Amino acid sequence: ITLQMVRALAWTWRHIAEHGGDPGRITVAGHSAGGHLAAMVLTCAWRSWASDLPASLVKNALSISGVYDLAPLRLTPFLKDSLRLTPAQVKKASPAGLPRPKVVKRRGQLCSVAGGDESAEFLRQNQLIRDAWGSKAVPVCEALPGLKHFSVLEALVDPGHRLNALAFQLLSNR
Repeated sequence: ITLQMVRALAWTWRHIAEHGGDPGRITVAGHSAGGHLAAMVLTCAWRSWASDLPASLVKNALSISGVYDLAPLRLTPFLKDSLRLTPAQVKKASPAGLPRPKVVKRRGQLCSVAGGDESAEFLRQNQLIRDAWGSKAVPVCEALPGLKHFSVLEALVDPGHRLNALAFQLLSNR
């Protein structure tokens, strides 16, 4: 799925201007497994993928309840049989174990949030990425009070909520 995202974002960068967009302002966001993907594409070596792509194709990312260490998923009863992750795959696809993105002029940053009432594992994952990549690459690492794994998404569209403000801040970051 990560490679599908890489291909989709490469296409977006190449064609967004045709649709009135700015290829220099690509920001991604995702929830749960989508938060994992947001972190993964932030670490992508874009020029290794295609020489016409900029080194920092994705400017910034917002991960909501993201998963950054896939090792626990190998043992999760309802996931392990369908995922069938090997230790090598876990290592290759766990953002917390990958090199932190290069941050230049507030670009290359990940904002990581989770609902404050989520499971201990989601809260651990949220802090893990800040610990692994540091506060320069992860300037925002917050547990949002009173929110759970799905209710945290409601905060994203609430104009008065901190998560909504973070999303707009990332989108306006030049």
